[in-house]
Amino acid sequence: MNLLSSYLKFYYYDTKGRATYFSTVEDDSIIVGTYVNAKSSRTYGTDFSLPIMNGSIVPVKLPDWFTMLNISLSYYHLTDEAGYNNDNYVINRNVFKLNGNLTCKLWYEINASAYINYTPKVQDDRFITYSMTYLGVYLSRDFMKNKVQISLGINDILNASHSQSITTTPDFYSYSSYRFNYSPSMWLSFRYNFNDFKMKNERKVDDGRDKTDNQMF
Repeated sequence: MNLLSSYLKFYYYDTKGRATYFSTVEDDSIIVGTYVNAKSSRTYGTDFSLPIMNGSIVPVKLPDWFTMLNISLSYYHLTDEAGYNNDNYVINRNVFKLNGNLTCKLWYEINASAYINYTPKVQDDRFITYSMTYLGVYLSRDFMKNKVQISLGINDILNASHSQSITTTPDFYSYSSYRFNYSPSMWLSFRYNFNDFKMKNERKVDDGRDKTDNQMF
């Protein structure tokens, strides 16, 4: 049961006064956006995470180039009741999310990582939030016995990491769009270690640096 709970979780929250963003119209022409305390908020959902790492604990033989794969799925349902002045609403919203991370070894000792985040379109009686996807790739290679590392990263390869939402009521219609300032982009880094730093699994002598400080003398 403890092993299953580390991969699969369920939750339920029933709160009063949760801060939520609310848009309404005043004087027939002025759209007002503000944070209000919701009268009631009920949320239930589940999170599922499946990490797969290449090593002795894996029951099957995996390719040598494969290092790690982590897939995370989440779902939650929100029932929110809020209002501002004479405008009140009750919404029922279902939200899904997918996160993935793949790490592997390529040719010429190049380490590669790929990250993906995906949120499908969310729609309820008042709000529409369009789907959003992020895909990034990170490459790195060590030189001079791991003293030098050159890294290359590419953010938002699909150019799809931007938020679009619509708010509709009997009195007004509102459309908003937001684009993250790093999307898409590319970066290159150079790192040099001046000391004798080594990864833990590369040390041949136990010098005590991996031990915790919670010891009695």
